[in-house]
Amino acid sequence: MAFISKELIDEVKSKNDIVDIIGSYISLNDKNKALCPFHNDHSPSFSVHPDKQIYKCFSCGESGNVITFVEKFLGISFHEAVKLLADRAGIKLNINVPKKTNKYDKYYEITDTVNKYFKNNIFSSNGQQALKYLNDRHIDKDIINKFNIGISTNNKLHEILAKKYNLEDLLKIDIVREVDNKIYDTFQNRIMFPIIDEDNNIYIKLGFQFDSYTNPDYHYFNESDGIIRQHKFGFRKQKLHKKYGLPLSMTEEQMTQHLGYTKIYDCGLIKYIWKK
Repeated sequence: MAFISKELIDEVKSKNDIVDIIGSYISLNDKNKALCPFHNDHSPSFSVHPDKQIYKCFSCGESGNVITFVEKFLGISFHEAVKLLADRAGIKLNINVPKKTNKYDKYYEITDTVNKYFKNNIFSSNGQQALKYLNDRHIDKDIINKFNIGISTNNKLHEILAKKYNLEDLLKIDIVREVDNKIYDTFQNRIMFPIIDEDNNIYIKLGFQFDSYTNPDYHYFNESDGIIRQHKFGFRKQKLHKKYGLPLSMTEEQMTQHLGYTKIYDCGLIKYIWKK
């Protein structure tokens, strides 16, 4: 791994105010306090100290500087955190940071394969009704392509995936479900909205029942608490809380139903983009 000098690290920290950075991830009050993002907090025990450029949770004990926060909150390496903050501050950092591999990579590969299948479907003959629904809501082809919106069709996807992937892995990420010893696709006949993280990995799939277009009882449906979703939800929950003021005590399902999927997209959760 490339060496980063102490002088460069100090420059990165000095040009990234800790209140601004942490405040871009979680909701801070006027005293720079918040519910701690590192444990199940019920009262604001997380404090950011601009004079010392540090943070500390007086409940769980988590503490550090701006680099430490980004590293722990996003679950990335120290070098990745330094590079991310350096890029934000316009500091030239001549190091190559390899993408960190982890135990979730095999699941991300599956979700990418599944999303390509969904996206291909929407422009097929099976996707005409879904396209009409989307177009009526001013979601055109350019937006569909930009956000990789797709459509699940009938109960055939599990047969395709079974040729390449382990059933246990498919069950873990809720691509398929087992009912009475039979395997079924989790999503059938739904418009599919993938949520993508900062590494361009799909970590949750949201399904909308487009054939309820003529039915006032619209029906949202998203995957259960799969292994990737559990890993990522803390970050998304903080973003929804920050932008829309939803209580952190709400579950993900409650947040999704309360806002509707179009606001989930508006919240910037389709793809995390660091604003310079």
